[in-house]
Amino acid sequence: QRDPQRRGRRGAEPIKVTQSIWDASAVATASRGKLRFMPFFEGVDLSKLAVLRTLEGHSKSVTSVAVFPDGRRVVSASGDNTLKVWDVATGKCVATLEGHSGEVKCVAVSPDGRRVVSGSEDETLKVWDVETGKCVATLEGHS
Repeated sequence: QRDPQRRGRRGAEPIKVTQSIWDASAVATASRGKLRFMPFFEGVDLSKLAVLRTLEGHSKSVTSVAVFPDGRRVVSASGDNTLKVWDVATGKCVATLEGHSGEVKCVAVSPDGRRVVSGSEDETLKVWDVETGKCVATLEGHS
């Protein structure tokens, strides 16, 4: 049976800008589980950007992206219930953060880059230690 999320080349979904990274002259876009990095400069037509790198690893759509303060890493949230930390220069996933039982809808990075906070359809917020990849707090109460 054919997966409705995967389309042939003729029915390909256009890349959508879901969150922009304005530092390091790049913009990140997400579409069907892939992150793409493209050059950016003010006034550019986003539909005409050239892809610099595609980061693949999520099994479902990417729902949110956040950049670390140093600009060297990004973290992505996904419908596959995980977050992934990516090295921008190499394109490698350096950590997968697992612990949510529902789709991860949003992600943010602390100003010092040591913590990531994620929000999920499982009605929790989780605080992650980036160095260890461990969840250090689960905040409940949303419904």
